[in-house]
Amino acid sequence: MNKDQIKGRIRKVKGKATAIAGKLLHKPGMAAKGRAQQVVGTVQAAFGDLKSAAAKRTATTGRAAKKKGRALSKAVTKTVRKDARAVQRTATKQATTVRKKVKTTKKKAAGARRAVGKKLTTARKSR
Repeated sequence: MNKDQIKGRIRKVKGKATAIAGKLLHKPGMAAKGRAQQVVGTVQAAFGDLKSAAAKRTATTGRAAKKKGRALSKAVTKTVRKDARAVQRTATKQATTVRKKVKTTKKKAAGARRAVGKKLTTARKSR
């Protein structure tokens, strides 16, 4: 096992725990971040698996295969980083959307509380 496999699996478990905690605490932003972290962990673990497979393949063949393995590893690294950035951007957008929705809901609730308070005040005065 290489460090990418280990870190990826740890990140995946952390993400799962964060997503569950977000669900339990009714915090959609936290749940979205957890799911994003889980995806990033899965991608990193898969990258580690590919890297390990490439290393095993290159160990059995000669120098030319090692060069191809390094090139493959670099290409995979580049692709995985690009995909991870895309996932992170998506998760950030989702978290921002959730924050905005929460903010507007809080404003609506505050307005409703004020309206009910005014109605109660006018009802008390009219007695």
